[in-house]
Formats: sequence, structure tokens, C-alpha cells
Amino acid sequence: MVILRLKGESLPPWIILIFWIGMAAVAPKKITTLLIVALMVTLSLQLNSLWFQESPAYGLFEGEVVAVRGCLIDDATITLNGNTLLRLKAERCENRRGEWAGARGTLLVITQEQLSLHRGRSLECRGEVVEGALFVSKEVISLSPPSRYSQLRSNLLGKVRRRLESLSGRGELLVKSLLLGESSLEASSLREMVTQSGCAHVLALSGMHLNSLVLLLTALTRRLIGKQGAKWLSLPLALFYVALVGFKPSLVRSLLMLFIRRLRKNINLKETLTLTLIAHLLLFPDGVCSVASLLSYSCLAAILWGAERCASPLLLLLPPKGALMVGTTLIASMALAPLSLLLFEAWYPIGLLLSPIMATLALLLLTLALIFLVLPLSPFKSLIEKLSRLFYSLANWGSSHTPWRGVEGWVTLLIILLTILTLLKYATEAIKKRYRQQYDLELSLQFPPRHHRASQRGESRPE
Repeated sequence: MVILRLKGESLPPWIILIFWIGMAAVAPKKITTLLIVALMVTLSLQLNSLWFQESPAYGLFEGEVVAVRGCLIDDATITLNGNTLLRLKAERCENRRGEWAGARGTLLVITQEQLSLHRGRSLECRGEVVEGALFVSKEVISLSPPSRYSQLRSNLLGKVRRRLESLSGRGELLVKSLLLGESSLEASSLREMVTQSGCAHVLALSGMHLNSLVLLLTALTRRLIGKQGAKWLSLPLALFYVALVGFKPSLVRSLLMLFIRRLRKNINLKETLTLTLIAHLLLFPDGVCSVASLLSYSCLAAILWGAERCASPLLLLLPPKGALMVGTTLIASMALAPLSLLLFEAWYPIGLLLSPIMATLALLLLTLALIFLVLPLSPFKSLIEKLSRLFYSLANWGSSHTPWRGVEGWVTLLIILLTILTLLKYATEAIKKRYRQQYDLELSLQFPPRHHRASQRGESRPE
């Protein structure tokens, strides 16, 4: 791997995976630690190779490149300015003299054309290189017709969109964004407003959406095919949903976690997350080197590490499920704040207040939307529209608050939050101690004095 790394290449991920599965199967337990270290070294080299391959490189002088060809990695998205954003895996490039050469890396292509393209399409983009990985295109030419998978996706997505068209304008846009990750100019405006309210994770297709679908299906089919049958049936449905809306990094991570927990029993969430990261890196390397993947894994790791610790002091004020939801939101928001400041130079603390409310509304809307697709009844439509208006009102109010752009503010809020949680935890322990003292006093009064003296002399009570 070191030699291949120096050549700018790497082994196919499936070869590495099969090799380490075989080694783990035949290795004695005494060298388990050595295998783990070796696996971590392999993953590090693989990640390093991926980073090298993701960096753009042109076989021609960068200033003379006028066209690039490659494969579309993700579905086309619409920006807030109405432009189309494409992530292209570069293969070839052309200069002004018509000379072609090889190219590699991932390019961000921006064009003013309104395009609806799905991943997997071969494209030729004509324009100019602005800076390394950024390519401004004046014309996008499709080099191949849509694949059968893309055609099937388009047909199914079209049917789902037509079913949702009976909703009101805002309700339709919000449900499409939650359920399908809708990419349009109106959807970009909605995402911008939700982002400025500190709740960007609510609209991003993630494990919340996939788990909602799985839980709904499991609840509906448990009585028909049993608990275990419903769990196994949820796997192909989850895979179908991810294939339909697109293999987003957060969805892939959630799908891998779902398969691992079904295939391996008695495994906790932290071990599941570790195995998921390894499988994601080896099987789906294109999605790991992205901001969405970084935020997804960082957020989930923070939740698994500190959600219960953050929620336990809140039990003094809230019921268990409410305390866990608030604790999860607080720890996720505080953990993502440094990344947000580093990557986007802004953080929206209003999200600490709005995230629990808007996440609950999003879950309700998502569940109602899934039911509405099967049963398009008026009561579901009316409820979706009412919740959508409430969601828009909260997002609009939250977006009016000024973001923080310095680390000092985040550190100050972190200190205040930890102080409040510490005081609540101290109060909880004091109340528990008081309850224990009362319980011990009542328990000691249950024994008569005669029995107490007899036990001290070592005598037994008469029958």
C-alpha cells in the first residue's frame, strides 16, 4: 500500500475488507490488539490515499483548461442564487488548442443553467477553472443517456411529487424537503432560513429520516409478521429509500448502522459507530471525504458520548424522554459549534432553543407525510399544513437573530451551560440523598426494638 500510495493509487476497498475479515477469522485471540492496530494503520493509509485522489489535478496548464469531463458524484443541487451546483469526478480536460489530457480529483462545477441531473451521469462542462477545485461552466453537455437506475428514480420521484402537490405551497415545499431532500430555488431559500435559525440538521437527510421510516414500518407490520420479521423487512425498505432519494453520506452512515445492528447481536451503539466508520471508509469512500460526513459522524459521536450525561440533570425539571431530547440537542449543538465556526465562520446559538421544538415538528411532519403518501386523506392534509405554518413561523423568528462569529462567545456559552448542568446535577443528588434518608428512616422503623436487641446478643427469635 505504501508503494501504491507513492504512485498515487490505492488497493480496491473490497480487497482490503476481505483480507481483514479473513485475518480476523483465523487469528488467535492473543494478537487481536495487533490486528486492531494494523487495521487502523490500513484505514489511515486508505484515508490518506482518498485525500490525495480527491485533490484536483489537471494534465494541462490550469489557466488554459476550457473543458472537463467526468462522472457526476451527487445529484445536482440549486443554490440560493439560482445556480446549479455539480460535484464531478474529473477524468479528462481540454485546453484552448483542443488538446486533451487526463485529470483527477473532485471538482465543484457551478453553472447558471437550471439542471436536474442524477448521480452517475457522464458530463462535459465547458468554461474555466477559477481556483483549483472550482470550475465555472457556461455549458453542460450530457455524454450519455440516463441509466435505468436514474430513469427509475426519476419516475418514482415524479410520482411522489405529484402525490404531494395536493398540499399547500409551503406545506408541499417543506414536506418535499424533509422527505426527498428537494433541490430547487424555493427549497434553497427554506434551507437558508432554517440554517440561520440554527436548525440546519433538521432539513438535512440523515438518520432521523431513515429511522422514522424504519420505526413506522416496524410498527405497522409487527402484528402481521412478528417483531423479528418486521425488523428484517425494514432492511430492504431502508435500502430502497436511500437508493430513491440518493446516497447522501448521513443516510449511508445510518443505513450501515442499521445493517450492522441487524446482523450482529448484543452490540452497543459506540461499537456500531466504530464499525460503521470502517465500513463506510472501505465500501463508500467517495462520501467520507465531505463536510456532510464530518458533521454527521461528529454529531452522532457527541450524542453517544454525552447525551445521557447532559440529560440526567434535566430530569429534575423534565420527564425522561423530554430530558433526553433536550440533552441530545444541547450536546449536539455544542459539539458542532467549533466545526461550524471553523468551516462556515458562523454559529447560531438560537438553535439551542429552537432545535428540540423544530426537530419534534420535523418528525411529526415526516411521519404524517409517509402516511399521506399511502392514505391521502383530508385530516392528514390539514394537520400537515398547520404544522408547516408553525414550522415556518419558528424558522422565520429564529433567522432574525444575529449569529456568533467568534470562538470567545462559544466558550462563554459552554461555561454557562456546564455551570447550569452542574448545579442541576448537584440539586438532583441532594434531592436523591434526602429521599434515601427518608426511605432508610421508614425502613428502620419497621423493626421492633426487641428484635434489634435480640440480634445484637446473637439470639434467635422464637417461632
